[in-house]
Amino acid sequence: MAVRPVPVGPSKRPGLHYPLGDGTDPGTWEVLDTLLTHLRHSARPES
Repeated sequence: MAVRPVPVGPSKRPGLHYPLGDGTDPGTWEVLDTLLTHLRHSARPES
């Protein structure tokens, strides 16, 4: 993935922020789609 998450929040309950831009670049939608596909595949339980 070209987009790298930035850790946010307290260490006991961390979160990740994926900086995608300020919304002015139409190409950001493609990056968001790629990121969502990646996250959905990572969240699938292994069988």
